[in-house]
Amino acid sequence: MKKEQELFVRVLIISAFIWSIVPLLRQSLPMDTQEAIVWGKYCLLGTTKHPPFSGWVAYIFYQLLGKTDFSMYLLSQICVSFGLWGIYKLAKCFLSETQAILATVFQLGIIFYHFSATEFNVNVVSLSIWPWCTYFFWQAYLHDKLKYWSFFGVLMGVNILNKYVGGILGVALAFFVLLTPNARRLLKNPKAYLSVVVCFIVCLPHLCWLYETNFTMLNYISTRNPKGEITSFFKHFVYPLKFFGAQVLYVLPAIITFYFFSRKQKRVEFQKDIEISHFLLCIGVIPTSFWMVKSALWGTPLKDMWNFPSLFACGIIVFYFIKREWSEQKTKLFIKTFFVWSMIFAFAYTGQCLITKSI
Repeated sequence: MKKEQELFVRVLIISAFIWSIVPLLRQSLPMDTQEAIVWGKYCLLGTTKHPPFSGWVAYIFYQLLGKTDFSMYLLSQICVSFGLWGIYKLAKCFLSETQAILATVFQLGIIFYHFSATEFNVNVVSLSIWPWCTYFFWQAYLHDKLKYWSFFGVLMGVNILNKYVGGILGVALAFFVLLTPNARRLLKNPKAYLSVVVCFIVCLPHLCWLYETNFTMLNYISTRNPKGEITSFFKHFVYPLKFFGAQVLYVLPAIITFYFFSRKQKRVEFQKDIEISHFLLCIGVIPTSFWMVKSALWGTPLKDMWNFPSLFACGIIVFYFIKREWSEQKTKLFIKTFFVWSMIFAFAYTGQCLITKSI
């Protein structure tokens, strides 16, 4: 097991390092990254585009590492790595050590965790916050300790202070509470409500800024809905299905790899825990479903990247519901294969940068 853990850590470190270097082939920092640095420089409590947290992080890190482009690409990979660590910690709540490692490595087959994460922005920050927010909620739910509820409240506040979409995770967790009989006890738990108060306090400066600026930021959000090309009734079906198809495509390398590794592995029979099943399905399905329902009701197209942080539980769900026996050899090969996927995407990104420069 120690060898598997060491391989797991090496793969994550090498992958993060390479993805910090490859983007240097770009001609300049991405626009969203430049915006974040400027927002942080003026210590804004909000902008007409996003809440302030990502800007604060970007400017502090930019200053600490000598105002280099590399500092921002490295920051993106720190966010990704921190998020993967959170996924690993969350996975260990439901899976064995080996399966938790494999479930975390599974995420390297999802495009959001490398190719799309080179550009530091609110979405990349979300990758680091969502897993930890979920982890501390689960710890608070199991142990009902004040420190866990406090951590959850702070992280949920930071999540919303980074991007309002972070509130969708709160909706998913609320669904778990309402749909699971034993979890409904939280509705009478003062500590659970304390986490809501803590979240509100974290967001309070930004909320005051919103009030003082007459909620102008909400005007930008209302203009973010792209106009669709379909005018018929079918837009209510086509746009959600198109969005769902894109998410499947982004996860496809991971799914294909898992299928080829698991199809000949011995199936492990086990009794699924109802609470855990409800929890994983809520955090894994509801965030993506939120966008699809929104699109189906209003008939508006969706940007694929809006679902950026919502796929953080994919590996955990796959390994929890599809149990297989994993030998040490298969485990190592699985980890190495996902490292290869990461490198394939790195070569593709390199090619994209070189082609862009030559045009």
